[in-house]
Amino acid sequence: MDEKITITAEFSQTDVAAALLCLGEELTPEIWEQVKAAPSKIDFSKIEDKAERMQVKLGLICLLFGNLAD
Repeated sequence: MDEKITITAEFSQTDVAAALLCLGEELTPEIWEQVKAAPSKIDFSKIEDKAERMQVKLGLICLLFGNLAD
């Protein structure tokens, strides 16, 4: 089995609200409490298009190396 790494990111309530607005949704207090309750693991398999899934993964990995370079 391949070894894995974990990348963590922090998002403000404003960030989350803005992202939801782009999706046509509103950030309610209930949703905010649910989202901030525990760390969330991204299920990449929910991105059905294989190319899009790889782009998301590569973007996160590139951000990681960008931070390591600082």
